[in-house]
Amino acid sequence: MRLVRSFDFLSNTLKVVLQMGIGTRFPEQFIVARPFDITACGRAAGLCKTVVIEDVERDIGLMPYREVLLNAGFRSIKSVPLIHSDGTLRGVLCLICKNPRWGWETNKLNDLVDEITACIA
Repeated sequence: MRLVRSFDFLSNTLKVVLQMGIGTRFPEQFIVARPFDITACGRAAGLCKTVVIEDVERDIGLMPYREVLLNAGFRSIKSVPLIHSDGTLRGVLCLICKNPRWGWETNKLNDLVDEITACIA
């Protein structure tokens, strides 16, 4: 499952602009994210670095939403910030897996991230 969020500077929010493979199972509580919130996308946006949640069941920050996420088929999440060449946050690419992903590589998406960032710039 994949999700792309665009960063809205005026509202300081990350809004879903593209989702693939998620369908109607996307948890309502996570439709809008903000930098530094508990979501993987919010963490990635706030820190401006890739965030990997290898297993939703073990992430303390997501504990209040664990059941909702598991029911939606979210078990591991990888969020990569989309940073423009001028250094500004443009959005977040989020990959969601229905199984735990231990040791998920954090640097192999750089070329794809550059292409996506250029498209939403």
